[in-house]
Amino acid sequence: MMQTSIRGKRRRARELAVQALYRHAIAGETIEQAVSQVVELIQETTSRDEPVDRAYLQQIADGVVQHQHDIDPMIAALLHNWSPERLSIVDRTILRLGSYELLFEIDLPAQIIIDEAIELCKRFGGADSNRIINGVLEQVALQVRQNMAATSDNAPKIMAG
Repeated sequence: MMQTSIRGKRRRARELAVQALYRHAIAGETIEQAVSQVVELIQETTSRDEPVDRAYLQQIADGVVQHQHDIDPMIAALLHNWSPERLSIVDRTILRLGSYELLFEIDLPAQIIIDEAIELCKRFGGADSNRIINGVLEQVALQVRQNMAATSDNAPKIMAG
């Protein structure tokens, strides 16, 4: 029961992180402002008490922004025959979030992170989003995360293919 509660809170944190990162990208708000605005809006518009891991929300939103300069080129390299600019902002945001978690939240199982990203696609993404996002995140898990675990190096790197 407790694990479901933690997973539910983290799922909600990811949903809100996607919304905050979207606001950050579109409106130019700082990530702190965007997170606060999203949380405030959710609290005002929902009648039910939806638990969210606010610390995790802030951690992953900050992490994506902080490491975006490492994450974006990695995503571009893994999008074979596909330009990142062709992806919607929402899809890029979900890829950034999933990649961040795979790279820097190494205590979380890769398959859970990928499954959660697919759930975000179902909620926020386009028709073909889940296929693209699943493919890229599977590559991140295989090429980067396993290499990091073997070397204990937390710097995002793509293994030569």
